[in-house]
Amino acid sequence: MTRENRRLPQAKAKMLELSETWRTGLKRAGITLLAVGCLAIAGNAANHALSIYSWQVESDDPFLKQAINEELGNMQPLDFLQSHPARLHDQLLTALPDLADIRIARHLPNRLNIVATARLPVALLQQKETLKLVDRLGHAYESQRTGVAWDLPVLRIGQEKLPEAGRLLAQLQELDSKLFSQLSECRFLPPDTWEMYFERGQRWLLPAGAVQKRIPELLAMLNKPQWQGRAWRVDARMDTRWFFRQANKYGGAI
Repeated sequence: MTRENRRLPQAKAKMLELSETWRTGLKRAGITLLAVGCLAIAGNAANHALSIYSWQVESDDPFLKQAINEELGNMQPLDFLQSHPARLHDQLLTALPDLADIRIARHLPNRLNIVATARLPVALLQQKETLKLVDRLGHAYESQRTGVAWDLPVLRIGQEKLPEAGRLLAQLQELDSKLFSQLSECRFLPPDTWEMYFERGQRWLLPAGAVQKRIPELLAMLNKPQWQGRAWRVDARMDTRWFFRQANKYGGAI
């Protein structure tokens, strides 16, 4: 037997072995694909079976409650993945600028319970020719409410001062809501002064670094009998000495 004749059986054996290996691999791949397909079909069926068909919105704000209902209605159909609470939370906060916070709980199989909190604006921000609302945290936003006349003080400041302005206005509103309703304008005067204009020609100058400490101190002073009931222009920027001048209704000083 020649050398070439001896090599033929060996080559055939290798080919058979390789063919068997391919067949085994293809079988395993087929079984795997079948399993994946079954899981995908089952997962898709479960995803649709757990779609959201009803929800309840709790909010003290009727406008916000209606806006959330409309937004969820526009999202239909909401399957299990699309109605994940974290995903809906972000979508609703983005879509509804009047929404400050929202808590979403899923109740299987097909229901959502939602608790919504509205933003509480404390000022209007004037930048060039536009007006935006500013909430207590200093977030500026464009409200979707229509037909509302906002009786709020106007801020004439840069974006970087909004958080501090939100805090000081929220503090004044909590401490003296009547005086807050008389506030017409608030400005920041570089490098370190807040200027606040009220009705009857009143004006406050407050130190930027200690404004939240100074507001309750100043209110306590103005509520004393010798200062109460009159309009004042106050410079309270110094720690050791404040300056008071009685204002008239036209904005001057006496």
